[in-house]
Parts: sequence; structure tokens; C-alpha cells
Amino acid sequence: MGRVRIGTCSGPADVALVRAAFDAHGIHIAINAEMHASVLGGLGGAFVPLHIMVDEEDAEEAAALLADLREHDHGAQAGDRPEGEPEDADADEDDSGSADDVGERITRRRRTGIVLLLGVCVTMGTAHMSTGAWFRGMVLAGVELFSFKLIYYGVDYGLLVFFGAVATDVIGAMWRVRRQTTQLPIARVHR
Repeated sequence: MGRVRIGTCSGPADVALVRAAFDAHGIHIAINAEMHASVLGGLGGAFVPLHIMVDEEDAEEAAALLADLREHDHGAQAGDRPEGEPEDADADEDDSGSADDVGERITRRRRTGIVLLLGVCVTMGTAHMSTGAWFRGMVLAGVELFSFKLIYYGVDYGLLVFFGAVATDVIGAMWRVRRQTTQLPIARVHR
């Protein structure tokens, strides 16, 4: 009896959701590098792939369950409401978003943390590079290197150029993160 990979989790929070759903259905799963990712906190899913592994005989049922977890329409239908409850009863609630909205917020928050860490601590355009804007990141790295030369030669506005490049890197990368939408991988059985 072997194990097959049916999907990948986006981070420790997604691991907890998947593990709870599979435990409720009596399907044993193993998620590789789960402990390593939890040591890294919210950034764990960004650095360590969290593949979901199941036994071969449970693969079809597990893939269907994972696909159900990943579907976009988890909200209750209008006909599913209890009697006497108006259709817009949960319009006042703040956390009435679907599971996909919650997952997207978690992913966006994680990517925001990565951008802030790279942009402020590492600099050199790495915040833009982490969002996939490699050319802009390289240009910003060049501007920062130029600012080092200005600072070395005692030019008054050298620090201004440096901090301007760092601020441009962080703000631009944050804008890219807020603009991008992410989708979780589709559950499939890999043999």
C-alpha cells in the first residue's frame, strides 16, 4: 500500500482546516513538512511545500473531499435558511465571507508580511522581486547601489535617494500584493 499526493496546503491555517475535515470523515492524511512550516509561523507555507498525502485506497474520496473544501460556493442557499430568518440576516455580520475569502485574506496577510520583511530588512528591490516584478526590483536595487555611491562621496541627498528607493519598493510591492488574487491548487490525484 502506497501513498499518493492529492494537493497542497497554502499554510499552517489551511493545514488545520484540511486536517479537521479529513479527520471528521475518517480519512488518515499525512502532510509533509507540517512541523517545519509551523516553526516558521504564517510564513511556513511560503517556504515549505505542504503536500497532502493519503493512502491509495482513499485517494478518490480524499480528492473529492479536498475539491469540496476548495469550491467557491460554500454559502447557504436561500432555501436552506431556517424559517422566520430573513434572507439578509447575515448581511450585518463582518465574518460572513466564504472559505475562499478567508483563505485569500490569510494568503494576502502572509504575502504582506513577506513584502515588509524583505523590503525593510533586506532591501535591494527584493520586495518587488517576491511579487514577481523582477525588472522593477532590479531597477530599485540599482538605485540603491547608486545611493550608496552618493552617500560615500558625501552628497547631501544620498540618504534621501536610498530611503526613497526603499519606500518605493515597499509601497509598490504592497500595492501589487493587494491587487493580486490567489487561487488554491485544484485537488487531483497524482500517481
